[in-house]
Formats: sequence, C-alpha cells, structure tokens
Amino acid sequence: MGSVPLSASAHRVANIRKVNETKTSATIFQTPRAGETRRPPTPPDAARVVGEPVTMSGGATVEELKDVLRETLENRGALGNVRAHLRAEVSNALEDRSGATKRPELSDENLIINELIREYLVFNRYRSTLSVLLPESGQPETPPFDRDFLAREMRVRENENSRKLPLLYTMVSDAQRGGGRNEPEREAPTK
Repeated sequence: MGSVPLSASAHRVANIRKVNETKTSATIFQTPRAGETRRPPTPPDAARVVGEPVTMSGGATVEELKDVLRETLENRGALGNVRAHLRAEVSNALEDRSGATKRPELSDENLIINELIREYLVFNRYRSTLSVLLPESGQPETPPFDRDFLAREMRVRENENSRKLPLLYTMVSDAQRGGGRNEPEREAPTK
C-alpha cells in the first residue's frame, strides 16, 4: 500500500511527536542515582507576554497544533460525532427539565419510517445524524425489522440492483417515474 501524502501541518506534527517521544523516553527510562531527587518538568515561562503564541519544542505553536488536531478530528468524523452527541444530550436534558420524562410509544408507522431513515443514514455513513435520531425518536438500538419485512410493508418490488441501495432510493425512484407501484389503490372520484 502506498503512503498518503501529508499536509505541511501534518509533517510539522509528526516532527513534533518524534522530538517529544525522544525526550520523553529518555526522561522516563532514566532512573535517579542514589541521593538524587527527580524534579518535575518546569512549567512554561509565566512571564511571557499575554497573547504571544506559545511555541512547542518542535517549533509549532499551540494554535497550529490545535488547528491540525481540529482538522484531523473533522476529517475522521469524530468532531461531528461529538457535536451530534452533545446536541442529543442537550436536547434530552432540556426535555427532562421541561417535565417530558416519558416519550409516547412509537406507532407502527413511525417505527417503519424510522427504520427506512436508519437504513438510509447507515448506507450514507451519516453516523452523527443516526446517533441523534435513535435517542430522540425512541427507536430501538437494534433494528426491529429486517429489510425484507420493510420492502413487503412498503410494497417495494426489488431487483438485484435495488437491493444494493436503501429502500428509500427505490421508493423515490418509483415515485419520480410515476410507477405508482408503491401507492395504495384509490377509488375513482365520484361526481
């Protein structure tokens, strides 16, 4: 496998890690000699000017490290997950405070709709959104229905290609084509 090219900031962080690992391992594995006491590391200079960037031993500033860390967490989706989880917890806390302690039971229709949405979110790897949907909707953590059940309930006729996509895609495609396969039969209007 080929290596992924690193951005300039990622190179800087890698160099900082190497320098820090070397210093840390040298410090950790040194045992004090008889009569010596080990001093804790000295804190950063307290007399530095407020607002002046703090430079780490590898040459990068704390702000640069924060930027690289933020970028890395966003690229991995971890920052979005944390934000979504925090939103869900805030929402739950507000509901608890407002006296809405118990959600009403989900109707069969809502269970099916939520499962169609879950399948769509999982397919598109919208993990943050899913992490908010499940607790907010009261949907069980493990899917209560399998795909075949959902397809039968929604009267979706599947083929080899449609099975590769969430049912919502097939339902939207059928509706756009005007196929009407998924619509219940309607009576003709009376005059």
